[in-house]
Amino acid sequence: MAAIRATIASHPQIPPLSGLGRTIAGCFAALKRRLSDPYRPERHYMRGPGPKWLERHPPR
Repeated sequence: MAAIRATIASHPQIPPLSGLGRTIAGCFAALKRRLSDPYRPERHYMRGPGPKWLERHPPR
């Protein structure tokens, strides 16, 4: 048990991220969210007038 405590105590603590490190980490997190987002609005756009609009507007 003493060997485990000695090993843990000998490892230095990881310092918190600096301002630049936080900015870079935030950019990577935003990129990951953007690439893994399953919602694609361009797949849901209308591609032309629907049947109700065609009923109300006869062809010229």
